[in-house]
Amino acid sequence: MPRACTMGSFVSCPHGYHCRSLTSTAEGFCCRSSLSVPVAAADGCPPGNFVFLSDGGDVSTCDPFNPPNAPCPEGSTCQWSTANQRYQCCGSNPVTPPVRSNDGCLDAQIAYRDNKVVRVCTAGSSTCPPGFFCQFSSLNRQFQCCGVSGGCPADSVAFVGLSGTPEKCIVGKSKCPPGFACRRSVAGHHICCASEGKKCAADQVSVDGLCLPLSAAGRACQHSEQCAGGSVCDSGLCRCPPFTLSIGGICQAETSK
Repeated sequence: MPRACTMGSFVSCPHGYHCRSLTSTAEGFCCRSSLSVPVAAADGCPPGNFVFLSDGGDVSTCDPFNPPNAPCPEGSTCQWSTANQRYQCCGSNPVTPPVRSNDGCLDAQIAYRDNKVVRVCTAGSSTCPPGFFCQFSSLNRQFQCCGVSGGCPADSVAFVGLSGTPEKCIVGKSKCPPGFACRRSVAGHHICCASEGKKCAADQVSVDGLCLPLSAAGRACQHSEQCAGGSVCDSGLCRCPPFTLSIGGICQAETSK
């Protein structure tokens, strides 16, 4: 049976496990923390060779008959992949995929960022996008949206089941949970990754396919996803949780005078 735990508590899970909740509540389950991603993959390249991955984690394709339009980076050459039936960039030296900073989340996790700013959240509220969960950051001393990369391309995160590992899938055969799509990982296999939502302006957030304005505490709202700084939508207004105050746009615990 999975071991239940409470987010942010000091002694909650055994060594090698971390408390994780995919529902953004304070209650969760202990999951393995060793969700490391293989640093290199052959993915159809000849034996002893490794595929070159772009910054987004996708395989770099090429055209040997028109190199200027589809070149391979230095250290790799354009080779035919029998497995993938295409030309792709392969090299003898493995290329480590770029790893984004965890921004205060646990190892093998990344934080959700609004315009390069980590999104803070309130345990028990649904203020994190699909694939991200509200977790306490000991480094930043706040609850924030964190997710498991699992090797998903770009800043996407993987769907993690109770097993504690990213859920694998087969394109066109197996279905991923709502909000996720079957994508090729940096390791070459397919896993369920959070699908990209509608692109909104810097002062907006995507909610059910609509771009709604971000609101600070005390401002009007329709959904908690609009509320910034850890506030939640209550009776049409963004409000800080009980026993907290909005200081500099962030809901912080009241201090006794």
